[in-house]
Amino acid sequence: MKVFIPKTNPIVLHDNSYKEWQDALKFESKHCFVQKYITTDRLTFQVVMQKSGYINSRIKVYIEDINGNQVNTHSIDFDAEGGGVYPTSYVRRIGTNFVYVFSQLFSDFASAYVGKSFRIVVGITDNIGVTTEKQFKSNLLCLSDAANGTKKIHYNHIVSLQESVFGTYFNLVPYGYDLRLDCYFLQVQEKSNDEIFQAYDGSFELVSSIPYQTYELQLTENGFGLPDWFIENLAYIFKCYYKFIDGVQYQVAENGELTIDKADRYNNRFARIELCRKQERTYDVDSTPSTNVYIDYDADNRNGKITIDLPAGNYAIVADNYVFSDNTFDGSTSLDFFVGKNLTENDITTDAEIIDLASGEVVGSMQLVNAVYNKGLCAMEVCDTLTIMPKTEGYELPAIGTYVPPPPTPATITILSVVGIGYDGATINVS
Repeated sequence: MKVFIPKTNPIVLHDNSYKEWQDALKFESKHCFVQKYITTDRLTFQVVMQKSGYINSRIKVYIEDINGNQVNTHSIDFDAEGGGVYPTSYVRRIGTNFVYVFSQLFSDFASAYVGKSFRIVVGITDNIGVTTEKQFKSNLLCLSDAANGTKKIHYNHIVSLQESVFGTYFNLVPYGYDLRLDCYFLQVQEKSNDEIFQAYDGSFELVSSIPYQTYELQLTENGFGLPDWFIENLAYIFKCYYKFIDGVQYQVAENGELTIDKADRYNNRFARIELCRKQERTYDVDSTPSTNVYIDYDADNRNGKITIDLPAGNYAIVADNYVFSDNTFDGSTSLDFFVGKNLTENDITTDAEIIDLASGEVVGSMQLVNAVYNKGLCAMEVCDTLTIMPKTEGYELPAIGTYVPPPPTPATITILSVVGIGYDGATINVS
């Protein structure tokens, strides 16, 4: 098995063969880099495993304290179909690649380490029958409850843009990535893109001019700088399409690159980069998005199709135990889904979340109810108020926060319970 670790990860994982002192020049001293996070941040990273043939493998995530003691937090045994729980800790097969994604809030798995330094350790076992485990350890992390002068950088990428360059499966990470650094903005600079025409007689004419502002972000890490191997990841991170710094969206300025300056005495570096702030010049009078949802399904196998209509953008849908044909989509799409038959005694209700890939925020949600399985019947519902579509087994959900008057046909009703809807008839209890 070959292992590839994308440079877009916010932490750096290595196999212990690399030592930080290798970066130091002979006149420099080593200074340990400790990466800061707070409990409300999300840790997300990927590990790509390349393997073909028989698959019977295991991946584990540990927290290791400064004394080397390891506590296992997640363990996944995966076969040719993958494994785990989407989207927090799971393995997805793509061709001959098996992509492991970890994406959880620090408060959910590392709350006991507030105020302490620790490492994230990823252990991979190629064959479960063999006890040998290859481990990859991160740089040191420190968790606290307050930002303490740091800034949160949230980032993600559009799948169709340069994915082969980054080697990252961004479509598998609906909540995006969080990075926290000691940094600050320098003075705003006023600039413009001008096009000037010079006539044969030497006169000039302004053809076009677009004024804009740039913001230089200075990365200092408390005056000690950042190590070379971490700056290498930053070079990839700042090229991702979506970048939010403390909730404000930025883009790298034209010809903007990371500029590196030496830190006095130490083997670390200061870094700075020129950014442009995304500023909206227009305002919405009515910002209520269209969130019509239509669901059709197969009465027996729980296969179906969901069509979602949202404003233009990039989104993901997350629902436990529901498998969708594509987890990411643009503002308007149709997705096939599958959910296993409910053979329990009670209906199973699942909250489905629609996530904006740019900000990582939940922009909409709905409830999917997988009713107790009865042969030949199907009962699934979305929220409470549904529109029964004529000549189909579909439902329409009116826009959230918007009153939609019922049309003559089909009629809008409030369903208390759906006993069964099948191709051979239905029994519906209504108020």
